Amino acid sequence: EGELREKATKETVANICMLEEAFGTAFDGSKGHRFFGGECIGYLDIAMGARTVWFQAVEAMSGVKLIDPDTVPLLHAWLLRFSSADCVKKSLPHFEKVLSRGYQVQREYPQLTYP
Repeated sequence: EGELREKATKETVANICMLEEAFGTAFDGSKGHRFFGGECIGYLDIAMGARTVWFQAVEAMSGVKLIDPDTVPLLHAWLLRFSSADCVKKSLPHFEKVLSRGYQVQREYPQLTYP
């Protein structure tokens, strides 16, 4: 089971690195644009950003840093900008509630999680 967790972690980190690459190239993240669509929060930011609290909960539950500033600096900076916007702060669920739900899912469906 440890090998399965390690494989899943590597795949997840690789997928997040692909997002970093997309942000840096297709969306000009490396050229100073604040969000995926440019200077303002757009559709893709909202679609991706809706998962920010879940990323944080998974990090807390697993002990694995998914959005690491050393590995994915553009995505990490985007996450900080996105989650600090007033409209986003008002809309995202509270971390403690998401974390509690994550642990509940682990208990109810242990086959979906890693030990």
